[in-house]
Amino acid sequence: MSLIPSPEQKFVQKSNVFGTQIKDELVMVCLDRDLYFSLDEIGVRIWRILEKPHGLREIADKMTREYDVDIAAATENVAALLRDLLTNGLILPAPRKYLGEVNRT
Repeated sequence: MSLIPSPEQKFVQKSNVFGTQIKDELVMVCLDRDLYFSLDEIGVRIWRILEKPHGLREIADKMTREYDVDIAAATENVAALLRDLLTNGLILPAPRKYLGEVNRT
């Protein structure tokens, strides 16, 4: 079972995750879980994108524009990273207002 409910679901960084850039990597600590985590250059780029709510599809699209990768590979790789970040408590689902749903009255 996937932890990513849909390509439209948006995620955002947790506020209690702090990191330090060391060359091309980011070493992070999650204070409420005593967890250390590191990201490579592309992971760092995705982490920066997640400063604001973004979904799997949006991030994968950005990766295809910024790196030499096709949409299928980008989607698979971004989904894997989002699952890791979510499982380790480093990101959260964004509030529903970011889903872009139309409010029907």
